[in-house]
Amino acid sequence: MANTTLKTGKERFEILDIVRGCALLGVLLANMQWHSYYGYLTAAEQALLPFAELNKPLTFLTYFILDGKFYTIFSMLFGLGFSLIISKSGGGRIIFRRLFVLMLFGFAHALLLWEGDILLLYAVLGFSLPLFNRLKNRTVLLLAVFLLLSPILLDGMRVASEGAFKPEQPLFEKNIELMTAYGVVPLTNSNIAKLQKHGDYKTVRKNLYAGFYWRWGDLIMSNRLPKVLGLFLIGLLIGRNRLFVNLPERVPELKRIRNWGFLIGLPISIIYAYVNTYGQNMPLMAKSTVYIFGVFPMAFAYGASLCLLYVQGYFSRIFKGMGYIGKMALSVYLTQSLIALLVFSGVGLGLATELGFAQVYAFGLVLFVLQMIFCRWWLSRYAFGPCEWGWRQLTYGKRIPLKYQT
Repeated sequence: MANTTLKTGKERFEILDIVRGCALLGVLLANMQWHSYYGYLTAAEQALLPFAELNKPLTFLTYFILDGKFYTIFSMLFGLGFSLIISKSGGGRIIFRRLFVLMLFGFAHALLLWEGDILLLYAVLGFSLPLFNRLKNRTVLLLAVFLLLSPILLDGMRVASEGAFKPEQPLFEKNIELMTAYGVVPLTNSNIAKLQKHGDYKTVRKNLYAGFYWRWGDLIMSNRLPKVLGLFLIGLLIGRNRLFVNLPERVPELKRIRNWGFLIGLPISIIYAYVNTYGQNMPLMAKSTVYIFGVFPMAFAYGASLCLLYVQGYFSRIFKGMGYIGKMALSVYLTQSLIALLVFSGVGLGLATELGFAQVYAFGLVLFVLQMIFCRWWLSRYAFGPCEWGWRQLTYGKRIPLKYQT
């Protein structure tokens, strides 16, 4: 049975790295249609690509299995990590410096590599976490539930205001203004993809800058901010109560979470996937409700299932590889965007819009396996991933040895 206790001197819990690695795989696969610009094409354009007969089934499976589930897990892990840092350092300036450096990574990622960045959002929302740290568990839980359910209320306000409540609108308008100035007329997703496909890095940078405004408009419109903050708080509670320690003793709890998560999430996720795959009309508030009660329970069930498989000793070799990825999560995430930029944009091979959905998925899986091999090699020689090492040095303001110290 795998060891779930704290490793002496390293303060790492193996299960957290494993779950983080699995979450990164899910996030990568969910993002591949956007990295490759397949998702920017119309259905008619997608039908002209290779293996088009698999487009609908893969779209359904994406919404059913992937969409939203793994960023949910990743967000909870972020809140959990915050609780571990608090318990170790007591918070203070270290927390804020760590978040500030992450914010810099997020800005650089969004403006230099990929507008779909999530790091900046995590950093910005992370600054609020110390406000919740002194609250009682019950209060934090109630706030988390309220935040996770709040999209229903926010979308209700959108409907009731008849279009007047659109806080994201100025960001979308700025995006339109910039893209029009860049000559993307008419402004369609297909034309944006062509700009990325054929442009040099200067052109790509312009696209990323305009896309930055679109991304934040989309985050606001999709109510991502309260969702992510609510998930941070769930993670904070998991970390505060050490629910990931002594997992063999928590098997009954984990089974309940898994069973109830799938019982609630599976049927509702089927509805969610069907609506998004086949374009069925559904009122905005109903869509929010289906998302909340489909995505979040499924994500909780995924997390519990991974813990149970780990305790039972299944897939130990795969989990070991996932652990390597989890230890270098920041480096892996940023490298995925860099490789996608070099493969799909005009900076490199310019393959944007040329791969069918099945090929896009295959590319993502191959990339992830190669990253796993690289992470294993790197961690056999160095104590931290390259970006993790830089993050630590900038946070603590001193030189930290990259190699293992004997």
